[in-house]
Amino acid sequence: MSDIIRFQFRQLFTKRIVHLANLLVLFVIFVMLFLNGESTPEIRDTLTAYVPQTASFAASIALMAPMIMIGMVCGDDFEDKTINHELTAGRSRAASYFGRAIPVMVTAPLTALALLGIPYGVYGAMFGIGNAVPLSNILLRTLLMLFPLLRLSAFFVFLLFITKKQLAAVVGALGATMLSLGMIEGSALPFLSAAKRIHGMLSIPDLLNLCTFDNWRTYDLTLTNYYTYYPELHAAQIVPVIVCSLVMCAVWLLLGYHFFHVDDMN
Repeated sequence: MSDIIRFQFRQLFTKRIVHLANLLVLFVIFVMLFLNGESTPEIRDTLTAYVPQTASFAASIALMAPMIMIGMVCGDDFEDKTINHELTAGRSRAASYFGRAIPVMVTAPLTALALLGIPYGVYGAMFGIGNAVPLSNILLRTLLMLFPLLRLSAFFVFLLFITKKQLAAVVGALGATMLSLGMIEGSALPFLSAAKRIHGMLSIPDLLNLCTFDNWRTYDLTLTNYYTYYPELHAAQIVPVIVCSLVMCAVWLLLGYHFFHVDDMN
């Protein structure tokens, strides 16, 4: 299995389509941050004031590239029948499955956080950090995002091994992005509204909840908005996100392995 893991990591770091997808997502987030019409070039919010306004949208875009990466790298071996050849040569199904699942489970969440963090790092260097929200709280929320991203990555590994099609993971990634963008605006569907209120229920609402800061808004005589943020996270929010993400991550991976184990691989 170790040689499969090494090859998958090599694919992740050398495959051109992966880098193009990451660069495209990075470009979109940069455009969103620096060409936002609410801030003029002369008067820019500091980083800690700007993150609560834009983090949900940026995270929705950032999760697209790693999910596509899962389809392009893992799914590529279904297209050219590499997995079939491995099994014919005597490889165990566990080695073929986990040798592909482990690398993307490591790299996909970290890539999403990197695509999210790099533009904000550049923004902070250009316009200052500020103190609208404690930077430590932003970093804590960013680290906690690893858990719903891990859970989402496991789901896409499951989806890929069920369908054995690259397109299924890519379409699923686009669907997850559209769903998250729709939930930012507020979904009228009762199930999605409930999922956003109940921490740990679904990975995308958990991700968006970590990007959302409770706030109060006031105005001055010129109708300029002033925001006050309450950034603290409660244990009732943190614990379900971590526990449910880890449990569901294991469930999706085991389900994917079960179907792959019994599949005739025609």
